[in-house]
Amino acid sequence: MHRKLYISIARQLCGEATETESALIQQWCKMSSANSRLYDKLRLVLTKAEQLPGETPFNTEKAWQNIARQIHRAREETD
Repeated sequence: MHRKLYISIARQLCGEATETESALIQQWCKMSSANSRLYDKLRLVLTKAEQLPGETPFNTEKAWQNIARQIHRAREETD
């Protein structure tokens, strides 16, 4: 697949394709069932990716405090 077509498909899946790009993709999908299946798979991947949870905030200070407590406990057990 050509780079330009991939870019157009990405834009289409994100809702940013021009009418010309949309028509090109529609024509490309009609050219073969393999093209149509590939487009459907790409759309599915994007849909699944959008359903993934966002980044979990990481509290560095809390993590260091937790590690410090564990180190302190380990030292107490060895004394």
